[in-house]
Amino acid sequence: MDFPDLHDTAVQIISPPFVHESDDAWNWQSSEERYWNLWICLEGNALIECDGVEYPVQPWTAFLFSAGSKITGRSRVGSKSMRNFSIHINLGAKNDELLRGRLLGIELHEPNNVNSLINLAIRLSSYRDSFAEQQLQTLTLSMLGLLWRESIQSVQTDAAWLIYRQLDRIHAGQDMFRSVDELAAEVNLSRIHYGRCFRQLTNESPNRYLIVKRVERACVLLEQTDWAVDAVAQSIGYNDIYFFSRQFRKVMACTPTQYRERSRS
Repeated sequence: MDFPDLHDTAVQIISPPFVHESDDAWNWQSSEERYWNLWICLEGNALIECDGVEYPVQPWTAFLFSAGSKITGRSRVGSKSMRNFSIHINLGAKNDELLRGRLLGIELHEPNNVNSLINLAIRLSSYRDSFAEQQLQTLTLSMLGLLWRESIQSVQTDAAWLIYRQLDRIHAGQDMFRSVDELAAEVNLSRIHYGRCFRQLTNESPNRYLIVKRVERACVLLEQTDWAVDAVAQSIGYNDIYFFSRQFRKVMACTPTQYRERSRS
């Protein structure tokens, strides 16, 4: 299946996310930007034309406008004022080819989840530390992942679609603490069948995938905080520091303490 490795490439935030409100006679024309624009309609109805193709817009219609796209938009007759979320980003050459022209006019079917991500992104933008910046990058990738999943939903099996949703939450730091049995039960599959489907989508077993994600989170905490190693372990779900150290060594080929010393040198 066509699964993007978006989480492996850091998003560069060009300007903080914001929610924009416009009057009833809303219109928009833009073609000079050199960055990507993740744009999600929150209220109102409109028509947006991007590179010669027109898209109807209603609440929870989303776009990823690529750099240099020619965009015009206008509110529909009788529509209330527009309200939308926007964040300007750079994706890098790897994702540029993957996503260009593909995530336009996507109808999001999980508005509560998307709204939570938007609210958290707005709150994080008020901080200026590097950890908040990394969290904002992760949230942005989660939103891009939701758009991608919606765009290819029609060609996925029900089980694969549900696993993709779990992966979005894992990348956002939410489901990495759950057991494989819990994740399998949520998809209504046996552990063996779930593991087979999961491996088809990620080329990893679910257990290995979760361990790697937990260790990646531990690496961030070891780099950017002064927490003791046992506190880092507990924060990612390990009550046994020795077990955590063994898992960490398997992934990173060093102990947590050695990783911290190397990262700071």
